[in-house]
Amino acid sequence: MNGTMKAHQPAHEDAWEAEEYEAATGPNVLWGRVIALAVFLVLAFLLGRWSAAGGPDESDLQALRAELQEVSAENETLENELAAQALLLEEQTAAAAADDEAAENEAAEEDGVDGNGASDPVGEDEGLSYKVQRGDTLRAIARSFCGDVELGDLIGAKNNIKDPTALKAGQLLKLPAECAG
Repeated sequence: MNGTMKAHQPAHEDAWEAEEYEAATGPNVLWGRVIALAVFLVLAFLLGRWSAAGGPDESDLQALRAELQEVSAENETLENELAAQALLLEEQTAAAAADDEAAENEAAEEDGVDGNGASDPVGEDEGLSYKVQRGDTLRAIARSFCGDVELGDLIGAKNNIKDPTALKAGQLLKLPAECAG
């Protein structure tokens, strides 16, 4: 062996040639495993086909198809009934809302309140009044009629309202004199 050897070149005795490697390992084991797996899969497939039943009975299949059609027709009927009920409910709700609005306007006219809920000044002592609508807050009423949201507390005090979130639709509020201007 030569005493001067380069670092990137292996010594000849330690180098493996492809033929020597194949000769040392014998036939390629991987192909043997692939072939064994393929044979196993084919046998499993054939065994499954051999042991499987002949499939569904034609009379059972026809019965299931008839039941599916029957259930589909019943489903369509129920959907139509549901749509009719929803339409009827919508019409009833609209009629009830119209009746409520008519009753509120009639009551407002009796109380001297216009359609927006604000009344005409009745006298120097009474000032303005407002009929609470659904979704109103003291601050929103103060902003609309007084021009200042801070007067919401004053409206609450004038009407002895302890909880400003407890306003009820139809409730009549007296507005302070600051809102008359």
